[in-house]
Amino acid sequence: MQRNLFICALLCLTALVSCKEKAVVINTGNDDQVSDTTYQAPDTFSAQQRTILIEEFTGCSCPYCPEGHDIIYGANGIKAKYPERVAVIAYHIFNLKQAEPAQGHKYDFRTQDATDMFNTFFGAALTGLPAASFDRSPENNDYLLDRAKWPVKADQRAAANAPVNLYLESKYDSTTRNATVTVRAVYTAATTKKQAITLSIIENNIIDVQERAGVGRSDFIPDYIHRSVLRDIITPFYGSVVLDSLATKTPGRVYQRTFKFKINDAWNANNCALVAFIHNNEPTDKEVMQAIEQPLK
Repeated sequence: MQRNLFICALLCLTALVSCKEKAVVINTGNDDQVSDTTYQAPDTFSAQQRTILIEEFTGCSCPYCPEGHDIIYGANGIKAKYPERVAVIAYHIFNLKQAEPAQGHKYDFRTQDATDMFNTFFGAALTGLPAASFDRSPENNDYLLDRAKWPVKADQRAAANAPVNLYLESKYDSTTRNATVTVRAVYTAATTKKQAITLSIIENNIIDVQERAGVGRSDFIPDYIHRSVLRDIITPFYGSVVLDSLATKTPGRVYQRTFKFKINDAWNANNCALVAFIHNNEPTDKEVMQAIEQPLK
């Protein structure tokens, strides 16, 4: 469905732009792996419903993390309540005992990207796992919330439309394992804030051991299904800047960025997905305006 919507939007926007302003390629430099295009369409567009970005800090040696996963992925969880309106990235970070691989593990999900993300955006707030941020929107000055607060926060974030629409198109070559991914942002409301786009790769359905809380003790699930595990952040972890040369991004402003990269041989491409989000890029404001999650293939 999302791919069809992207194609329809692409055709409509291509037709519209020819009436007013030619597309301008920007910021390409000498890097043929990334290209940018922007133009002002002659019309405005209806705002999408908000897709909530959940950035979850979790760990395989975290006894209560399975409870957090159930709040997100369970039959009555957040993803079930808001189908196709939730994007999740599970961060496993270094230098935290609960994020270490569990006893008898096959894999180590920790990444430097996840650790850098934590240290840069959330470092002062994390006291234990699991903890999650919803669109980097604070609750009483806390960006990372305890699992008990997640459902209410999700309801709050889902209530409003997004000020920018986000579309994603992915082409994957299974022989070369090369991917070409295009992220397109279409503004539906004016903004004067600096912004950035982040693109990540996650992997689902990875089977490995997970610690869980038992009665008076912890035990281990040997065949636990790990979801939304961050594999790589294609952009800089803090995001790639969007239209910094424009003082105001007006309704109808279109920005498109295309990335080319190779999928690591250690990842199952059939289980990989892409998460893109556009967020404010001010010193004290990193709020996510819109997100999208879509299979790589």
